[in-house]
Amino acid sequence: MDYPLFGFGEKIGALGIAQTHLFGPEVGLLGILLNGAFLLWIWRKYVTTGEN
Repeated sequence: MDYPLFGFGEKIGALGIAQTHLFGPEVGLLGILLNGAFLLWIWRKYVTTGEN
């Protein structure tokens, strides 16, 4: 689903984002930050449930 929206290679996707190095879902800085935040949320939820 990401590739039609964000594009791939030299092609711009449906969202019209040309700077995929900043806003790309897999390799962009924004994607890395959002994935890190999600990982932190999952880890905190796991630790607080006491299922270690």
